[in-house]
Amino acid sequence: MKSGEIVGIAGVSGNGQSELVEALSGQRPIRLGQVLIDNQNFEPGRDHFDRFKVFGLPEEPLKNAPVPAMSVAENMAFRRFDTPPMASWGWWLSPAPMRLQALDLIARYNVKTPNPETAVADLSGGNVQRAVLARELSADVDELVLLVEDATASYYPHFKAATIEMIRAQGGIVGWTTTLAQLAEDLA
Repeated sequence: MKSGEIVGIAGVSGNGQSELVEALSGQRPIRLGQVLIDNQNFEPGRDHFDRFKVFGLPEEPLKNAPVPAMSVAENMAFRRFDTPPMASWGWWLSPAPMRLQALDLIARYNVKTPNPETAVADLSGGNVQRAVLARELSADVDELVLLVEDATASYYPHFKAATIEMIRAQGGIVGWTTTLAQLAEDLA
């Protein structure tokens, strides 16, 4: 795969697309085979996610991506919560930079929330997806690998197109899983 490409994996519902994304994102053990990025072994875990710039957008983000009781700002800071300016001394969290980042991402990704302190659980499903997308695409990297699991299936058509364009504009490699039924609907 090359930068800017979107590679899709489609199949009949229940044929392993979700399990593949779970394995690549570290939620399920990889029992056989290996994953290579730039000809180097990739093992799902925070150190390799950072090293290889791997990000994810799950199909059900409220179930798999944020901590529902935590605020939008805290959830948007997950990728960098223990690095400056989000933290001092590697562990002391700094709420002000988290809030500033959240305000920027909320505006850029059109997340509908009363404020950055609102619990993610209080957002609509589409806005949880936008908040997770904002967090995952906000990394300051030239190229990334983005794992997307049928992430726009529940979006309104106009937001689905905008989401796909945001992902494509990031300049990375996208592995996208979906069902054949959803693919047919998207191509119709």
